[in-house]
Amino acid sequence: MQGSCCGTAIFSELRCNSVWRTVLHLILLSLLCAAAITFAQGMRIVPEIRTVVDGFFNTFGGVRGNEGSLIPVSDPGRARTFDFSPDGGRIFYFPSTPDGIVISDQELQLLKLGVIWLPRQVVYLFHDAGSDFWRTMAQKRSGVLEFGRYTTAELKMFLADLKEPAVSADSDGEAMVELTRNGGLRTMEVMFALVVFVWNFLAVFWVAVLYTTLFALVFRFTGGGRLQSLTFGEFWKIGIYAGFPVMLFAGCFPAFDLPFFRYSTVFMVGLMIYWLLIVGRIERAGAGPGRGESNE
Repeated sequence: MQGSCCGTAIFSELRCNSVWRTVLHLILLSLLCAAAITFAQGMRIVPEIRTVVDGFFNTFGGVRGNEGSLIPVSDPGRARTFDFSPDGGRIFYFPSTPDGIVISDQELQLLKLGVIWLPRQVVYLFHDAGSDFWRTMAQKRSGVLEFGRYTTAELKMFLADLKEPAVSADSDGEAMVELTRNGGLRTMEVMFALVVFVWNFLAVFWVAVLYTTLFALVFRFTGGGRLQSLTFGEFWKIGIYAGFPVMLFAGCFPAFDLPFFRYSTVFMVGLMIYWLLIVGRIERAGAGPGRGESNE
């Protein structure tokens, strides 16, 4: 009982944190969790990563680039695709897109993680499992990152607007640096690991934000009137923090490829149980110290 009381007291203090501090804590733990998942996956699938990297060099011959463009070493004027994951991971290379990009509905249905490789930018497509939504991250050659979230119909319009002319082999006369199989195997392994890390971070962070926000809103309109000691904002912040230990436990499923359950399913069930347990104890204990105050 002592441990339970101490745990409730911690959440009573955490609910007074500002929204920005709460979100910052969520980002930091999501980074840590994504790094741990990626590390465990890497230890388990290093041979698969090396096979993927070898296939990349077989398909593109390597990478040649400078500040202005990034193109394949072999036959840079030919469009092609490369499947780097049997679970729906594909690279689409386009030497130019004067009329935009068109990806068929059939390809999009099978795609989970897509990489649109254009000479002047790389666009990552992340499909939210079980939904019609896509998240995008466009990496410009200038170093600028642009993020977006689209439905499938909106994604097609976004891709249609990605119009680029072809680039010459010397690209504005600047020296081109090549990354080939002999000197770039390790670099490509690191690059693929970074892509997996970004995917894991976005998945972990987005699942936490989505489920806590949706459940808080549903509870607000269906049972929120029963709250005596908590405001809606405090209820949501407790949900964020209640998800932290659940996040670490759920991360074991993708990290070690455990069967039967997905990360999102384990997180959702664990979050609901632990969140309502904590809220119930706080409600029974009364208002507690510091209601309405904010720890900036």
